Amino acid sequence: MDIDQTQAASTLATTANIYQKRCQPCHGTHGQLSALSKSDIINTWSATKIEQALLHYKHGKRDAKGMGSMMHGQAEQLSDEEIKALANYIATLSI
Repeated sequence: MDIDQTQAASTLATTANIYQKRCQPCHGTHGQLSALSKSDIINTWSATKIEQALLHYKHGKRDAKGMGSMMHGQAEQLSDEEIKALANYIATLSI
């Protein structure tokens, strides 16, 4: 592997780890669950839609289906770069 491939693999592993810790418990392994029976199924969303939703949760501008407080707590701990990578990762999870 060259340096770019190594960095890409490392970024993917880090992003997968973020998903497993922060998202998977409620949204499922493949983003296929409605979190707490309230949320949309996120693996049907585009990366852009996921990124915008997470950024709005992070900045307290979104409270979809009463999930704003919980999602704000998850998103505020992520950098904008991590949110972008996470959105791209989630968009690949559809089964």
